[in-house]
Amino acid sequence: MKPLPLWIDGRLLAPGGPVLEADDSAILAGHACNTSALVGDGEARWAAGHVARLRRDAAALALPIPDSILVLQAFSELGHAAFGTGPGVVRLQVSQAADGAVRLLGTARPLGSNRLHWRAGTLSTAHPGPGPWPGVKRAGDPHLAAARAACNARGLDEVLLVDREGYLIEGSRSSLVFFDSDGELVTPDPGRGGVRSIARDILFETLPELRRRNVPIGALRSAREVVAVNAVRGARPIRELDGCALGTASGGSLGDRLAEVLNTRVG
Repeated sequence: MKPLPLWIDGRLLAPGGPVLEADDSAILAGHACNTSALVGDGEARWAAGHVARLRRDAAALALPIPDSILVLQAFSELGHAAFGTGPGVVRLQVSQAADGAVRLLGTARPLGSNRLHWRAGTLSTAHPGPGPWPGVKRAGDPHLAAARAACNARGLDEVLLVDREGYLIEGSRSSLVFFDSDGELVTPDPGRGGVRSIARDILFETLPELRRRNVPIGALRSAREVVAVNAVRGARPIRELDGCALGTASGGSLGDRLAEVLNTRVG
């Protein structure tokens, strides 16, 4: 794979050169927030949601708030430079420069494997809960980083995180939506500490029957269908958890329905 360009504070940069200064808040204290978008022909899917996330999370972390137009410029310029008119993923990170100014860094990666059905596992370590910045997507969040590393090491598509009380919080890169054994459409209560999900926010707006619940991890094993959702992949049914098949009593209809809702959302 050829190295892909970078984008920082309004400039495209060739890969391999210096990017951040040593006194940037992301380097000094790991203090930054980020979002990753699916781009095609230089346009980010759900761009408004990504702009809102970066501005909201920067404010929550007391970071300088990025200009909305600059965020859209970063998606467009880096998306075109890295992928032309094709698809790919652009990740934008907000941090603070030494002089207090906003630092907006963009990196790109290919879309990669895009399996239609996922295999998942759980971790033995507990999710820490909401913490001081509930819902914020922090760059380099240690428990999510560790979960992603475990996911890759185990050859899985996703790893699910559970808190000390045994309740499901989120996946390492997705939120979970499922039909429970009674046929109710459920998602783990975001208040227990999960990242605020752009894809799940769209589902909350579109599907009034979607309920927030405290979800014991065991409830997934009796669920009729379980679907992971995120801003890059959209909706992906999870068919296996810790080596055991998950039920699909609804015939796969939930995954198709969520995919349709997400795929028809513009802006």
